[in-house]
Amino acid sequence: SENGDLEANADLVELTLNKRMNIAPMLTLNSQADFIGGAIKIRPGELGHQFYGPYIKLAPGRYQIEAQMSLPRISKIFNFDRQRSAVLEIVNSNVDEPQYLSIFARAVSRAHQRLSVKFDIQRPRDGAPPNELEVRLWSNGKMPMTFTKLELRRLG
Repeated sequence: SENGDLEANADLVELTLNKRMNIAPMLTLNSQADFIGGAIKIRPGELGHQFYGPYIKLAPGRYQIEAQMSLPRISKIFNFDRQRSAVLEIVNSNVDEPQYLSIFARAVSRAHQRLSVKFDIQRPRDGAPPNELEVRLWSNGKMPMTFTKLELRRLG
């Protein structure tokens, strides 16, 4: 019914073109991560997902996750050149393959590194619920990281 469709889409997030949404406060953090002064600070410790969420339903379209991250200078002492330090994962509930962005310590040579992942939200299949977005960070747990920006933007 028409009312049923309205209720099903009541929590659909409609971002206008090029509008940015800060998703950092909407994420669930594990025990190694803290939300301090608007930034997500991750301490070394356990291997695994350091944050995940926000599980928001997005209208079909082209989107981008933009992140600003930093690693301490001490990370250069360690030989991380040949292994991933972390992976930023963009997961869309109705798409089989997530988008992955590998983060190598050697690539984060400046104080701050800008990360960007573009992805598409497809129209749900007939009868399927709207696509839910999950952004998660897997880390090898060997070094601290700070995310000062984690934004969602609609591109088209």
